Order: sequence, then structure tokens, then C-alpha cells
Amino acid sequence: MKKLLSLLAATGLVATSGSVAVACNKKTDEATGKDLSTLGADDLKLQVSDAKKETAVAAVVVQIKAKLKVDAVLDTDFTVGDADFTAPKSDAVGKIKVTAKSGSKLLNEGKSAEFSLTLKAAESTAKDLATITGDKLNVVSDDATQEKAESVVLAQIKTQLGVEVAKTTDVTFSGFKAPSESKTGTIIATAVSTSNLVKGSATFTLTLKFDEASTPQDLSTITGDDLKLDPEGDTKEYAIKQAVLLIQNKLKVTAVLDKDFTVADSDFTAATKDTVGSIKLSSKEGSTKLVAGKSVTFSLVYRNNVDLKLVQDFINGEGDYATFNPALYTGGVTVSPTIITDKDAVHNQVKAFTGKLLVMAAFIGIDFTLDQLLETVDVTYYDDAAGTVEHTSNKIQSLKIVVKDNNERHLQGFYLHGEIKTKIFEQINITTIVKEDSPITLECKKSGELDALQAYLKNKYSSFLTEHKATANIFGSDSLNDSLKYKDGGSATAGGSAEVTLPNPNGDYNLNNLFYKSVTLKLTITIKSASE
Repeated sequence: MKKLLSLLAATGLVATSGSVAVACNKKTDEATGKDLSTLGADDLKLQVSDAKKETAVAAVVVQIKAKLKVDAVLDTDFTVGDADFTAPKSDAVGKIKVTAKSGSKLLNEGKSAEFSLTLKAAESTAKDLATITGDKLNVVSDDATQEKAESVVLAQIKTQLGVEVAKTTDVTFSGFKAPSESKTGTIIATAVSTSNLVKGSATFTLTLKFDEASTPQDLSTITGDDLKLDPEGDTKEYAIKQAVLLIQNKLKVTAVLDKDFTVADSDFTAATKDTVGSIKLSSKEGSTKLVAGKSVTFSLVYRNNVDLKLVQDFINGEGDYATFNPALYTGGVTVSPTIITDKDAVHNQVKAFTGKLLVMAAFIGIDFTLDQLLETVDVTYYDDAAGTVEHTSNKIQSLKIVVKDNNERHLQGFYLHGEIKTKIFEQINITTIVKEDSPITLECKKSGELDALQAYLKNKYSSFLTEHKATANIFGSDSLNDSLKYKDGGSATAGGSAEVTLPNPNGDYNLNNLFYKSVTLKLTITIKSASE
């Protein structure tokens, strides 16, 4: 398991790339007369804040300084002709071509470079649904229908964020659990990606409206099995929430902490896996809901509150526990192109991947098995990345996992809620991406071959990594790859010719890779002395 975690550990890279050579500690060339045409493909991609020519020129100057280490000046060192600038638009890439001037002391005369220009996305002014927190997520519904729940949530969003959002245009709803007299319900509001008003998501708790008693009620009249609470978690807050709900159900009053009753620190004992907990509520003087001077003590069942979004973040490599994810590619589940239209085959791949992740998730308290989880949830596959078109026969692009109705407490010791949304990515044949016609020349210290190779691959294939939001880990070229072999008299001490297979042939270190198949690379390695 430590080996899996070490896939994510940062390694000291000792090499940088030339054309096909990698050298350690290469110093910046201080000579003048830089060649604009030597700028790489990625260096020629610029983002600008507006469509003005002067903004583009300023961006070019900054890029030339960053990449060529010279402070070039318009009309002194380079020119931009009238036909050499095309303004970028929100839906179209622009360009600017710069040509070195005769007499420039910084740039080689006649050399040129053409930069693409993309407008930076305007900073969003949308309000974040995630900023609605605490008791502001609690809403009262007149009935148990989803339609009414959506209506009260839209009203609450307007109250809390000051924006009037519309269903479908601005938000979508999912994960609806109907409230009843004996339990709360839930509904998830998620901002539509194209909304200008809101972003993010929030899970609201639904309470069913009821007719309140007209006189104060006596806490001590709650007896028998009603004194056994099964809260949504093991904290004092969850225990109070469940107690208030039971009081509402049995006594027909909505009691409020510190207004109608108190819970002293000594009156709460958290439940554990091995022991029952307890909480004592004492009514306050002046309460209009409860008879003063009365109390009730409830027993508490242990529950670990698990929001499935935590599992989603774990799969996607996001949130507080991202570094625990041993997958080489995060952001979703990768599957072979041969099965991506087959729901059953994709489901088996998802199960295999999730099962391995749950082994790691045990370290953060999510210690149920995959089979236990699958008993509790429904899994739906979609033919689009947004999760709106349920799968028929096309390539599967996403999935959603939600807790089955009334199954929140199905797993002993857990309260499950929320949902998992993640993408399905079609794996890519590595031989179509990593193409090396001649041996890769690496220069590194002893035992640094794989680190140097990873640095080379990271640099050469940076555009691919950026496009797919991947790290160089997907190449499987780190120190855990033991396929590196010297040949033709080469050795780890003297260097020489070598070969390595990518990704790592050992499947234990190749979890959820974006690549399939393998490629064998030829290397020419120079081992530097420890003092160099």
C-alpha cells in the first residue's frame, strides 16, 4: 500500500529537455541575438484580457522575456505589421505575428514568431450555492412532493443569495428524499454550467410542515422506544437535530436550542462503535413551546455521517484527501475503448477501481466494503459528460451514484447521503502519443535515470498533459518502474544504452491509467559524478 501512495509523492527531478537530450542544471544562455523562431509550440499560445492590439503586444513582450531572457521593445527590436494582428473574440482565436528588426541588439534580424491569442474568461460574478451553510440549508415544505421541495429551495436561494434563479436555466435538482413526520428529507441543488447567477451546489434539509400544539408541552412525557435516537452522525449537533425532530413528531412543537431547551456539555456523551451514547435536553424558563423545568434523556446509536461527495472527491482527486488517491489519472474512471459502450463491462471496471479506492478510504473512516456500498446505492450511466442523457448504446461518458430511498441507515454504523458524479474516460493507445524515432539522451546522477526520463516526457508532451488535465504520472516512468534495463555493455554506474517499457508493466502501480498498450523506449544515458 505504501508503494501505491508513493506514486503521488513528489520526486526531485534532475533533468530538463533539449531537442531529444536532457541535461541537469543547464544555465540560462546570456548571449544576445535571440531567435524568435526557436519559441516552442506552447510558448506561442497567449491569453489576453481584451482584444486590443497593445494588450497583445504587451503579452508578447512578457513572453519573449520569460522564454528568451531579453527585454525586447516594439519598433526597436521587432515590428507588428497591420496585417499581422487579428483580434481574438469570445468564440474565435486571434493572432499576432512579430518580426525582428534590422539593427536590433537583442533579436536576430528577420526571424519571426506568430502567437495565437485567446481571450481570458471573464471573472464570474455568479453567487456560490456552497456559501449557503448551517441552518440556512433547512427549509420547511408544505407537502412531501419534489415539486414543493424545489419551490421552497428556489425561494431560499433568493433569500440567502439575493438572486432569483430558475429551474433548468440556473439550477437542476437531484437526490430528492421526501420528508415525513418522523424524518427529514433532502434535495440537492446544482448550478447549471451556463448560469450567470449561481455556481456550485448545496444540499438542503427538508422538514414537513405540521400543525403546532397551542400550549407548551412536557418533555418528560416522551417514554419507551421514543427515547432511542438514531441520529445522522456521532456529533452533538446531529443528536440535537434528531431530538428536535422527535419532539416535533411526538409533541407537535418546534423546539429551538437555547430558546426552548438547553444541553449542557456534561449532558452529551457521544456514541462509539462499541458504546451507546446519550443526550439530555432540559426545558427553559420562558419557553412558549415547552413546560419549564422538565427534561428528557435519549440514548444514541452510533453513526458515521458520510456524504458520498467525499467519495466523489476521492475518485476525482479533489478535496482534503486527494493525496490519498493512488490512481495515476484522476478526474474520473478510465476504461478501454473496447468496452466503453458496454454498460456491464464499464460497471465491472468501475467496481474494480472503486474497490481499490475504498481500501485507501478506510484510513479516513470510510471502512465499508464495495459490496456493502453497492447494496445501498443505485448507479446510473450516461452517454454525455453532463449526466443528462441516460446510456443506450453510445460511448459512456459519466455516471451517477445515489443512495436508494430509505437506505441512508442501511449500513450499520453509517449514515450515507449525497451522491457521486464522475466522468468516464476512454483510454488512449500510448503508442499514438509517445513517439520517439531515436534514442532519448539523458544526463543525470546515478539512480536518477527514471526521474530524468519523467522530466523529459513531462516537458515534451506538456500539451497532451494539459489538454487531458493529467500529470506525468500517467507515463509510469517514475522510480517504481523496474523495467529499466541496460544493454550493450551499459550499466547503472557507467551509463550507456538502456531500454524501458511504459507505462509500468507491473499492474499494481498502474491503477486507472489513461493509457493502454505499452511502448518500449531506447535511452542513451550519461551518469554524472556526485559533485557535478
